[in-house]
Amino acid sequence: MAGNRDLAAGSILGRYQLVLRVASGGMGEVWAARVVGAKGLKKFVAIKTLRAELSHDPNFEQMFLDEARLASRIKHPNVVEVLDLGEEDEILYQVMEWVSGEPLWGLMRAAARRGEKALPLPVAAAILCQVCTGLHAAHELKDDEGRPLHLVHRDVSPQNILVTPEGRAKVVDFGVAKFAGRGVAATRVGELRGKVPYMAPEHVRGKEVDRRADVFALGLLFYQMVAGVHPFLSDDDQITLGHIASDLPARPLRERAPEVSQELSDLVDDALQKSRDARIASAGELMRRIDRAVPGAMQQAGQEAIAEYFRSLGVPAFEARERELRAALRRLDDPSWVESPSGVTPRPSLIQPLTPGATSLDPDTELPAGVPRGLGRGPLAAAAGLLLVGGVVAVVAVVATRAPAPRPPAAAADPPVSASPSAVAPSVPVEAPIATASATASATASAASSAARPPARQEPKKRGAEFKPGGI
Repeated sequence: MAGNRDLAAGSILGRYQLVLRVASGGMGEVWAARVVGAKGLKKFVAIKTLRAELSHDPNFEQMFLDEARLASRIKHPNVVEVLDLGEEDEILYQVMEWVSGEPLWGLMRAAARRGEKALPLPVAAAILCQVCTGLHAAHELKDDEGRPLHLVHRDVSPQNILVTPEGRAKVVDFGVAKFAGRGVAATRVGELRGKVPYMAPEHVRGKEVDRRADVFALGLLFYQMVAGVHPFLSDDDQITLGHIASDLPARPLRERAPEVSQELSDLVDDALQKSRDARIASAGELMRRIDRAVPGAMQQAGQEAIAEYFRSLGVPAFEARERELRAALRRLDDPSWVESPSGVTPRPSLIQPLTPGATSLDPDTELPAGVPRGLGRGPLAAAAGLLLVGGVVAVVAVVATRAPAPRPPAAAADPPVSASPSAVAPSVPVEAPIATASATASATASAASSAARPPARQEPKKRGAEFKPGGI
C-alpha cells in the first residue's frame, strides 16, 4: 500500500510534481509543487497530503474532504484558495495557492527580536481588518441552494494568518471549521478543536458556537498585537481555559497600551465579552469599528503600512528560501540526480516555476509574554507549515493544541535547526507560551493510534475526479 513515506521530490500526484517537502507531522505533509505538463505555464502550488493510514479512517478522510470542498467555495483575496482535490495511490491531497509570506506569529517574533513587544497600531489594525473581511466572507457562505452554511473557522490564531511582503493578510486552514451538514466530522460531545488560547468561552464550555466565537478570537489577536500580551494566557492550558471560561473580563486594552484611544479600547472590550449576546456580532462589524477608530486601516494606506513594516523587519530568510527552492529544482532537473530514500529517479522537469519571494524567521529569538513561537525551524516551514493538516486536532475534554512552556526572558534561545527537508514542522502549529510539547505528541499519538485500527474499507474511489471547486 502506498503512503506518504513513499513520496519524494519528483513524485507526481495527478498533474503536480512535488519539489520540496516543507512541513511534516503525524497527520500528513505539505509540499511545494509545480504544475506538470502545462505548456509554458510556470506556477507553484502548495500540496497538502493526508497520510495513507489516516485516509482509511472515515472521520479523518471526511474532515479532509470537507475542508477542501468548503475552502474551495470561498473566493476572497484574504482567504487562501483551494484549487484542486485528488487521490493518487490512496494518498488524498489538496492543492492550494502558494502564498509567499510569513505567518502572523512570525511577524510578532521578528518584532520581538528587535526589542518591540507589540506591532505598530496602523499595522495591527490593517492586518486585523483584512482578516475580518476574509472571515466575514467565510461566515456568509451559502450552499448551492442559497442556504447559509453557518461556517465557523474555530481555529483563528497567529499561525493561521499569512502576511505577504505586499501587505496582504490571508486566512488559512479550515480543517476544524464547523458548518451546517458537516456530518461524521462534526465535533463530538466532550471534544475541543482548535488552539486553547484562542477559544471562545462558549467553545470551552462545550456549547454550540457560531461566528461570534471567531469574533472573540479576533479580539484576542488584536489585543495581543497591540499590547504585546495575551489577556488570558497562562503557562498551563487548564488555567488558560479557566480564565477564558470564567465571567471575569479581560483587563482593558488601554491599561496595557495607554497610547490607544478609548474608542479602540472599548471596541476590543466589546469583542471580548464573555457573553456572546453582548459581543460584537460579526467580523464585518468589528472591521468597520476598527477602521473608524484607526482611519485608513482598510484603505491602500493600511496595506502599504503592512508592506513597509514587513520590509523594515529585515527578516533574513527571503534569500534562504529562494536558494532552497532553486536547489531543489536543480536536483529535479539534473538527469543524474537520484532520490536516495526510494532509489527512484524522478521524472525530468517540464516547466520552470515562479520563484516565490517568501520569508521565514530565525528560530533563536526570545519573545515577549504571549507571543506564540509557532511551528517551523527551517526557512520554509513558517509559511507552508500553516497549510498542514492542523485541522485534525481533536482532544477529549479540555486538552487541545499544546506546546512548550514559556521561558524566562534570560533563558537561552533554542538552537537553530537545519533548514533541510528533513527538519520539517509538526502537523499542528504550536505556541511556545502555551504549555508543554508532550501533550501535542500525546494528541498526535492518540490520533494515530485510533487510525491504526481502521474499519473495513471499500475499494478507493478517485475523489479528485469528482471534485468541483466550490461544490459541497
